[in-house]
Amino acid sequence: MINLETLHCRKTQITSIPDTLVNLKKLFCPGITITSIPDTLINLRDLHLYNTDISDIPETLVKLKQLYCCKTNVSSIPDTFVNLKELNCANTQVSNIPNTLTNLQYLNCSNTRVNAIPRSLINLIDIRCCPSIDKNMILENARKMKLAKSGFVKFIEIIKRQKLFKTLWKIADYYTRRKYAPENILNYIDLSNL
Repeated sequence: MINLETLHCRKTQITSIPDTLVNLKKLFCPGITITSIPDTLINLRDLHLYNTDISDIPETLVKLKQLYCCKTNVSSIPDTFVNLKELNCANTQVSNIPNTLTNLQYLNCSNTRVNAIPRSLINLIDIRCCPSIDKNMILENARKMKLAKSGFVKFIEIIKRQKLFKTLWKIADYYTRRKYAPENILNYIDLSNL
């Protein structure tokens, strides 16, 4: 095991990334001839692969916060990247943005096959996409969903402070039967006090 946190491979003749770099947090390898990323890089936070021959990104890289894979052969983004904040998959074969990327703030999916952005991406601040997608509508929807979720969480906290647990349980039961319920609603209910 090599204890290295950052690896810059620009303008090198490297053809593969060693799988012994388990503590690697940042990997920058634009324009080199690698074709795969080892799935042992579980601590990786930043991955910059633009203009490489990469076609698959391992699902085990769950700690990723930045993924730049533009001008690659990548065709899918794993749905396990729930910590991802920045995604640039421009000029790739990607056709779907996973709805599990709820922490995503920046998205560039221009010149891809993506024709819809999931409504669950409520933290989006900046988006670049194909002209057929209305990015202003997506950003406005994200802002409204974020406000609704924060308002709902505040409402639940007020009910908890006033010890209205039976009312809270009824509200939780009502909202969990609907699509627009915050997924963490049951975390706010303390059943021991009912």
